[in-house]
Amino acid sequence: MNDEQAYTVVGGRGSMTVFEIYIKTTPERLWEAITSEQMRKRYSFGVGTVSDWTPGSEYKAAVPGVIEIAGGENLEVEPPRRLVQSFTALWSEDVQRGQQRALRRLADDPLRPEDAAGDRRGPRHARLVALLRRRRLRARS
Repeated sequence: MNDEQAYTVVGGRGSMTVFEIYIKTTPERLWEAITSEQMRKRYSFGVGTVSDWTPGSEYKAAVPGVIEIAGGENLEVEPPRRLVQSFTALWSEDVQRGQQRALRRLADDPLRPEDAAGDRRGPRHARLVALLRRRRLRARS
């Protein structure tokens, strides 16, 4: 996978592929495995995912009455070949606070033109890289 394949813009927001998994099955069977709450529970240590699987709808992944794992929005839904989702980790308050701090830092740290110069992955990626570079420089000072 090259950089152009790893980063894309979905619904006006940047999206980066973190990993890819190859599974020997049909698209229909894989779609069922992803969207069937019972099948997800079977292969995800009891964690079921609930949604109506329509564009713009929400999803929740949880062990009911025990723990909420994740939630987000179904950004693109094209059965059985495409499912694009946002992701928010819910399994601990520390993780949630960390996500909120990172998002606030990105929002409070404006993208400068020189930060994005020559970066094909998009302004959000450039902003994150620039923020991390400036933090590293401050830490060394």
